[in-house]
Parts: sequence; C-alpha cells; structure tokens
Amino acid sequence: MVVLWNPSIRISIVVIVLNNDIVGFGVCPVTNDPKIVSITQSSDDPNIGTGYRCKVMVYTLSTGKWRSLSNNLPTESIQDPRSLVVTDMFIYWHVGLTRNMIMSFDVTNEKFEVIELPDSLAIRHPMRMYCSKLCESLAMLHYREDTCTVWMMEHGAQRAFTKLFTIKTPDDFIVGLRKSGVPILQVTDDDPDDINARYKLAVYEPNSEHNNVFEICGTTSWFNLNSYVETLLLLGRSDCNSY
Repeated sequence: MVVLWNPSIRISIVVIVLNNDIVGFGVCPVTNDPKIVSITQSSDDPNIGTGYRCKVMVYTLSTGKWRSLSNNLPTESIQDPRSLVVTDMFIYWHVGLTRNMIMSFDVTNEKFEVIELPDSLAIRHPMRMYCSKLCESLAMLHYREDTCTVWMMEHGAQRAFTKLFTIKTPDDFIVGLRKSGVPILQVTDDDPDDINARYKLAVYEPNSEHNNVFEICGTTSWFNLNSYVETLLLLGRSDCNSY
C-alpha cells in the first residue's frame, strides 16, 4: 500500500498498489489532482521496439482508480528507485545500463521522456551519482574520490545542465540542498566503515568550508530529506484518516 499524507492538516489516505516495483508521486498543477505512478519492470508486456519491458499504472485521487498506460512507455531501466525527485510537474529517475540518463514523467500529460546528461556525467559509474532537488529544478550529485560536484538542470527546450560547485566529502554524504543551494550533509566522527557509526545532520558553510552540525542523530541509512508545500489537499474527504 501507499499512504498519501498531508502533514499540514494531518490527514492521510491509504491507496492499495497492485504492482509496486517502482512508485512515484506528484500533483498535477493544472487539475490539482494527486497522482501515483507504478512501474513494474519485468519480462511481461514488452515495450515494442526496445529490449526493455515494463508495465505502467497510474492512480488519480479524484477517480480513486488505477488505469494502465499503453503508449509512450519507459524505454530505459530505472537503476535506483530511491533516487527519485519530484518538481512542480515532473517525476525524475536515474536510468540507463551502459550510459547514465534521466527519465522524466510529466504528471500533466502522463508522458515519459529520456533526458541526456553531459558526457562528464553520462559515462561515470552509476552508483556514484544521485538525483536531488534545488528549488523546483533537478540537481545531480556526482561523487568522485573525496569530492561531490553538484549540477543543476536548466529549464527550457534543451534541458542543459550547469555545474554549480564542488565540495570535499571524504566521509560525508549530501542528503539534500537548501533553496540557496547550500548542501545539507550527514556527517560522522566515527569510522564510516563501522555499521554502528552514528551520523548527524549538518549544513555546509561555503565561505568557511566548515559544517554547522545539528543535534539530529541517526544511522547512515536513516536520513532522507524532502521538501513539501502547504496545501489543503485531502480536506473534507470521507475516506481519509486523521492524525
């Protein structure tokens, strides 16, 4: 199942997902209707013209029903379902087996599109690259040795990527970006190879090149940073739960 939760008004609704291999969520900016997209990567339902096979289902909150998409299906395999970014009208995933690319899903017209990355990112090892969000733009985090370089996708027909900055991250990991572009890191004073290592959240200060550490602690896989917009969505629905 998937739980759609509005933290602003503390109301949620449970949605049963039939095939939940890969799940994305967004709100259509035209109709203000929340949508869930479910992608099942399997050997069934071949996408004609490619060697990649998948099944795509879309759920809209207004109808309360799932429906299958038959046209314009994804043509590339999603590498890391957790590396997902949602902007005002797009859901982005990191895709590609031999070359890094980005796949977008437009929640308005429900179409998939593959976005090419610069060669310096496209040919790098996929496990050292992650999607992030900067304001309402897609950002890419590229790790190499003890550094991380942040790239941002420019809006427009070309969807070009601009290199913003590079910071040293010997044992740290960027979990998100503030609206100003300043990275939020998970840092530790323990041995990072220790499974019991304790991590804290910190804001990187670009002028001093030091971290401002918060007393928010967890394990290496505990931190997950996302943004949200205050809304009245779900208000007044009889099938919702209040918390």
